[in-house]
Amino acid sequence: MKVKVVALYEDSNDPTGKMKSARGMSWLLEFDNQRILFDVGMQGKILLHNMGHLNLRPDDIDVLALSHAHMDHTGGLPEFLEDRTSKHPLPVIAHPSILERKRAARIMNIGLPELDDDWRIQMHFKLNRAPVAINPFLYTTGEISNRPHKDGTGWVMQHFSGLKWERDPILDDLSLVLETKQGLVVICGCCHAGLLNTLEHVTTSFGRDVFTVLGGTHMRSFQREDMEYVARILENKFSSPRLGVGHCTGKKQIEWLQERFSGERVVPIHVGWNYEFDVVGSIIIHDIH
Repeated sequence: MKVKVVALYEDSNDPTGKMKSARGMSWLLEFDNQRILFDVGMQGKILLHNMGHLNLRPDDIDVLALSHAHMDHTGGLPEFLEDRTSKHPLPVIAHPSILERKRAARIMNIGLPELDDDWRIQMHFKLNRAPVAINPFLYTTGEISNRPHKDGTGWVMQHFSGLKWERDPILDDLSLVLETKQGLVVICGCCHAGLLNTLEHVTTSFGRDVFTVLGGTHMRSFQREDMEYVARILENKFSSPRLGVGHCTGKKQIEWLQERFSGERVVPIHVGWNYEFDVVGSIIIHDIH
């Protein structure tokens, strides 16, 4: 069985000019009988335009998974929900702390958009810190709290702990894990948990090697020495997985990785980028339904 993975929303332009780009991330995964959306980007109008280009409407989405609360991944929710007509609540898979209040530099809300009651009843939140099976081939990573390597957090990002504003460890950050014949494919939103930490978590939790990493990796603030360390660990510990990266990875950081590895192994993605994988299902984790 095959799954088609499409960068539905991304910072980089579509070379064909048919899909619109903007800051943010959204992935579409199309199985034979199921469509899964991973994040919704920042602007609902752009998300809906790109979905329309693929002849899709929000009612066609069977499951929505959210990588974390930040607005460039959740800001499109109101317009996405406004365009739904289905009477059945949409399953929304996420980490429990995605509902926390979040801000940056003490001046702005960067968390989930405010949703009125009509929108909220359209969603059935399924919140879990542990990995969750979305279908027999696709899982969430669950919470990645063990972070021996540099991650993608910083003092500027804060969350309200219930008593006060504190530095946000962004524990709601999760990725998707797709089981394919070649190995595991990790699909990231922003990967605030850190690319290397995420790969260690995945290989330990799922017991297979990672074949490909897709999405944002939040390394745009990494210096050359940081990237050299990342490349060395990717090569020596993880057998140099293929990287299809964009969004918050950073242009210079992608170029540095391309210098270290071949252009075939490190590819900058853009909105509309897509690929088909042959999937298999053998890992048993509790189902969302």
